[in-house]
Amino acid sequence: MSGFEDFPLISGSRYKPVVLAHRGDHRVYKPNSLPAITSSLSSGADGAEIDLRLGADGGVFLSHDPKQKGYELAKAREEDLELERLSICTLDKVLAAAGEMLLNLELKRDPFGRVDEFTDSVLAKCGPLAKSKKLLFSSFDRKVIESLKSKVPEAKVSLLLEHRISVDRPISYAKELGLFGLNLHHRNAVGKPLERCLEAGLKVNVWTLDNEKSAIDLSYHPVTGIITNKIAEIRRVVG
Repeated sequence: MSGFEDFPLISGSRYKPVVLAHRGDHRVYKPNSLPAITSSLSSGADGAEIDLRLGADGGVFLSHDPKQKGYELAKAREEDLELERLSICTLDKVLAAAGEMLLNLELKRDPFGRVDEFTDSVLAKCGPLAKSKKLLFSSFDRKVIESLKSKVPEAKVSLLLEHRISVDRPISYAKELGLFGLNLHHRNAVGKPLERCLEAGLKVNVWTLDNEKSAIDLSYHPVTGIITNKIAEIRRVVG
């Protein structure tokens, strides 16, 4: 399978971006669970976007929120029975089952500010894959971004942006650090903001886009990827 750097593909007058399942195929399975992730390909995606959190003793777990039913992920240990009860997956299990699928690993802000510990654990678990074209690392936390890039310069690292933030300074920041690109909120991936990112030579992944017409509009621009909850629908309209 192609990697992030190979997209978008060209199809006539349109572009074909990567389609990533937002937290896996969670319309069928629990978000960020192993079944949700591994079923992404059969649902029509090229891969999945998943949320990572650092536990205790270097464990890395999949969860959007810092707590699940009162269970605090930052204090979780891989031997905890609560992980199985809540169907909380580890990064190790995802990497072992991923095969050729593409993965956007979003490192969530750690409540204890353990930036280096977090990036060390994630990179150690990824091993040589950290430099491959199959993995894209992203985060809203610039300290995490800088830590990843300093430790593995070859890694594909993108800064995540909220939709209310202007793209101008992030573009300069991304170019200065040599980032792969910017992950833009779908409301920002239009008009001049999108054009400025692309003209700067940055790869753009768009989150979380579920509107089919907007996806068609994006396919006339060289956008690298679309993160979506509506896998089959977005795949159908972008090819």
